[in-house]
This record gives sequence, structure tokens and C-alpha cells, in this order.
Amino acid sequence: MPLALATKKIERIADFEWPGFLPERFWKWGTPRVQMQVSFVDEEIDATHEVAKQWYDAQPSEFRLKHPFIEPSSKHETQLSLTSHYLSIGENTPAEHFQFQGRYYAQQLQWTNPSVKSKFSKLPGIFWFDQYRNLV
Repeated sequence: MPLALATKKIERIADFEWPGFLPERFWKWGTPRVQMQVSFVDEEIDATHEVAKQWYDAQPSEFRLKHPFIEPSSKHETQLSLTSHYLSIGENTPAEHFQFQGRYYAQQLQWTNPSVKSKFSKLPGIFWFDQYRNLV
């Protein structure tokens, strides 16, 4: 779930779909805390930087004037922590958050720049399988 939130695959805990997961039970025994260590390889870092810049350059000039470009982090390892509704990524800098959003940037770009589809194989992602090995 923390990975799904960090990558913008979901926006809220209630959006998390996993067989047997019931969002209302997430807080049943008090404040939940989920922590994980996430690793990135150089290829994923480089591809994320590339699509982040392409995404930023594709934004309207009004957006770019108000929001300077922030390069995604280049950390090879970082910690995700989800405490109740609060997601923390590493030291919680914008660059660390943006490091997880490479696929989000590419998905936004693919409608106007079909060549970005070739980047998906290099971008980090989350792939869920059920117990029968079906892609969920």
C-alpha cells in the first residue's frame, strides 16, 4: 500500500484494491504503521529523470512559471513509512517523492508523446499477482 500511494497508483487508502483487504479494518487495532526499504537501480533512476523532465517541459508555461523543476532524487535506497494516513518518503523532500513517480509521468505523456512508451520497461513499477499468478 505505501508503494501504491508513493507512485500515485492510488490516492487514498480506501482506493487500495487487494483480495481480502478491507480499508475500514486498517485502523481497527489502533494507528497502523507500515515501513519498507525500497531500492532503485541506475537504469530506473535515469529513466525517471528523463521522463520527469519531459513531463515538466510538456506543462503549460503558466505552470512552469509558478513551479520550478525539481529533479527527482537519485537515491539508490530509501525508506517508505505509512503511519495511519501519513506517507513519509525518506527525509520527505519533494525530490524523494518525485523519484517514485516515473510511471505516473510517462502515463501522462503517452497521449501526446507516444515515444515515451519505450521508457516503461526501464521505469520502476508495482505489479501485483493473485495466488494463481494472474496479473491483478
